[in-house]
Amino acid sequence: MNKPKIVILGAGYGGLKTLKKLQHANTGAELVLVNKNDYHHETTWLHEAAAGTIEPEQLIYPLDKVIQPSKTTFIQDTVVKINKDEKTVSLANNGDVSYDYLLIALGSEAETFGISGLKEYALTITSVESVKKIRAHIEAQFAKWKTEQKDELLTIIVGGAGFTGIEFLGELTNRIPELVKMYDVPKEKVRIVCLEAAPKVLPQFDAKLVDYGVGVLEDRGVEFLVGKPVKEATAEGVKYAASETEVKEIKAATIIWAAGVRGNSVIEASGFEQGRGRVKVNNNLTVPGNEEILIVGIVHLLLIQQMIVLIHQQHKSQCNKRILRLLTWRSLQLAIRI
Repeated sequence: MNKPKIVILGAGYGGLKTLKKLQHANTGAELVLVNKNDYHHETTWLHEAAAGTIEPEQLIYPLDKVIQPSKTTFIQDTVVKINKDEKTVSLANNGDVSYDYLLIALGSEAETFGISGLKEYALTITSVESVKKIRAHIEAQFAKWKTEQKDELLTIIVGGAGFTGIEFLGELTNRIPELVKMYDVPKEKVRIVCLEAAPKVLPQFDAKLVDYGVGVLEDRGVEFLVGKPVKEATAEGVKYAASETEVKEIKAATIIWAAGVRGNSVIEASGFEQGRGRVKVNNNLTVPGNEEILIVGIVHLLLIQQMIVLIHQQHKSQCNKRILRLLTWRSLQLAIRI
């Protein structure tokens, strides 16, 4: 029989971990990995590189250290669309790639919630390239202040007091003393403002711990405007709701948006039933009506054991069309321990 063809979209944590396990399992399947870059990056370190406390190169892990060419074909390209009926994936530069089974692990994108101007004027902490841009942009504003003496050049607005926003603020306040010294600007001129629409900072954490963390950041000069949603971003700064009837503006040369994520836009372009780019999947992570397609995020470990088992079953029966069985508690425990 022909080898089953498994195509993995994305070399983030989910896609790469699954690929490693499939290569190790020697399933005999044809494996294809598609990723827009030839490296994996450490998403959990992006905020540090954005602030400039580590170098962007420290985020990168080359894919050739993981891919076994004898077992896996790597295609460096951007996914444009998934054609479910044809069982193909359209790529920007390499045409269509067919699949028997498809693992979608494309990661997330920044969620702007339809707020005017954010896509045009805000920077996001989402990729190696985006954090390089943030670091360069902040440094450029500090460099310009010496000749232009405009307060907004040293004003940085961070939208969102969730995990990413708070982590970035911590790293940024660590970096500010270095920037002040490097560009010879008065430290008291630097203004960092965090706008959060929700009534609390980090509501999922213990209140005492949150209060302590916020206190530390406030001691470093961060202003928190909590319960104050951003209404619009402009070339001059940000407008926010100070109350139900009053909108205020903060002039700033730097806007960092860290107020949430959504699923990859390829999901919408491909016609999946979704909300904010997220698809409701079956218990075994397959797509309802298209059980040959799996969608994973941080729960990717749950599918690996079942994927290996079913490829072997397919070779034996030559009629099994699925890549996963329904997960039982026992198989779930086995998968987590892989």
